[in-house]
Amino acid sequence: MKLKANIHSYALYLAVLFLAGLLAGCASDSKGEGDSIPVDIVFSGVGVSTPIDTNGDGFNVIYVTGRLSDTVLGGLSLKETVEVKPTDPAVPCTTPSGGDGIEFELVQGHLVHQIEDSGEQIIMEFDSNTQCISDDPGTDPSFSFSGTLIVKGGTGRFVNADGTIDFAGEGKFLQSHITGDVATATATHSGTIYLNP
Repeated sequence: MKLKANIHSYALYLAVLFLAGLLAGCASDSKGEGDSIPVDIVFSGVGVSTPIDTNGDGFNVIYVTGRLSDTVLGGLSLKETVEVKPTDPAVPCTTPSGGDGIEFELVQGHLVHQIEDSGEQIIMEFDSNTQCISDDPGTDPSFSFSGTLIVKGGTGRFVNADGTIDFAGEGKFLQSHITGDVATATATHSGTIYLNP
């Protein structure tokens, strides 16, 4: 009798282990809590015009460098290139200072977030980027921007990462000239990164 009871207990134990393993396997196939990182980033940086103009329309690529702080990832640095063009037909908008502006839309853009503690990189592309820029930045240097980033992998934990991150912010031209611009900006980024190990 005691042997039968032990066999039944052992069988029950194996069944529980099997079920636990099965559930763990199912969980690993989905994007559970352990596979994702919520993003809640505050950004500040500076953008400078480059000689690059991929579509030849006279509006050059902007190179942006900056620092970010995230509640989960900690401190990060940012390197970004982004190219925008005026909407056609023109779409009027209001700048952060309340002036008249024109909307600009995305041509292309890429960026890298690098985590300061680990050195790991998160690679992203712009999916959208709408900017409101004054008709006369010399008089009204304020501008706004918003859009969505697509995560395209990275290094370390992020080699197979994907996800989307929304951003929104404001900036100010420190210098605006036909030969190039220098601007400062602040923004927030929010979304989810899926690690896909």
